[in-house]
Amino acid sequence: MKLLPRAGWVAASVRTTGETFLLSPATISEFTAMAATAKRPVAVVAGGTDICAQYNDGAAFASLIDISGIRELHTVAAHDGSLLIGSGLALFDAAHHPLLVEALPGIAAAFRQIANVRIRFRATLGGNIMARRPRYEVATLALAARATLRFREAGGVRVQSMEDFLCSPAPIDCLLECLAMPAEGWLDFHYDRSLRPAMTLCFSAIRSVRRIAARAVIATEYRWPVALDVDLGEGLTSRSEVDAIARHAFCALPDDFADAVSSNWYLRRAGAALLARRLRVLANG
Repeated sequence: MKLLPRAGWVAASVRTTGETFLLSPATISEFTAMAATAKRPVAVVAGGTDICAQYNDGAAFASLIDISGIRELHTVAAHDGSLLIGSGLALFDAAHHPLLVEALPGIAAAFRQIANVRIRFRATLGGNIMARRPRYEVATLALAARATLRFREAGGVRVQSMEDFLCSPAPIDCLLECLAMPAEGWLDFHYDRSLRPAMTLCFSAIRSVRRIAARAVIATEYRWPVALDVDLGEGLTSRSEVDAIARHAFCALPDDFADAVSSNWYLRRAGAALLARRLRVLANG
C-alpha cells in the first residue's frame, strides 16, 4: 500500500512507482559489476514472488536486477561431503532434483510442503532466505540442516552460517550463490507443519563419530527460528528417556520466544511433544 495526496491509501501499481531500470546479468561476475553501479535502491529478482509483496508493502526501487538467467545458480552438485544447492532453484525444482532426493530425501520432502504448488514453481531457495521474512520457511529448514550460505561479492567469496545470517544485518551488494548442506551421516530429517501458523518444528539427526547430534528448530509466523541442539549419545533406549530429553531440550527455549498467537508456555509444551514424537520414531529405527 502507498499513501498518495488526495487519493489516500492505494495499492502499489505502475502508476504509484517511479522509473525503474531492469538489469539482466547472465553470469555471477556480471551481477557483481551491475550491483556496484546500479542506481539505488536496488532489488534482486529471481522468481519474483517476494518482489510483488514488497511493492504491496510500499517499497520502491530504482533498479531491478533479474538473476533468473544466471545458469550457475540453478545447479546441484556434490562436493567434499556436502551438497551445494544453487540459490536460483525454484522450490519445486529443488524438491524433485535427483541428487537432492537421493542424498537428502527428508529435505526434499520438506521443500514439497512449503506454500502451494504455484508458489513452489516460482519462488526460489535464495529469494525465500534473502527476503528475511520470518514466515518464509526455507531458513528454518536450512538451519535444521546445518547449512552454510555461500555469497559472491566484489572482493570474492564469503561463507556464513545460518545462525550468523539470522542475527546479522542483511548483506549488501552480494549474491547468495548456493546453500551447502552436509550430505553424509543423516539419520532423520522431518518437517512438522501440523500446528502452523502457531508454530512449526523441524527435526534433524546426524551421526558423527559414534554419537548422534540432533537438532530441533522451532519457528512461528512472526519470530526467527531458534535451534535447540540435543546430544543423544549413542542412541535412545526407552520412552521415558525420550520424553525427558524432549522436555529438557525445550527448557533452553528463550523465555521471550513468543508472539501474538503463541505464548512461550504453549511453544515449550507443544514443541516438546512434537520433538518427543520424532525422537520415538528415531528410537524405533
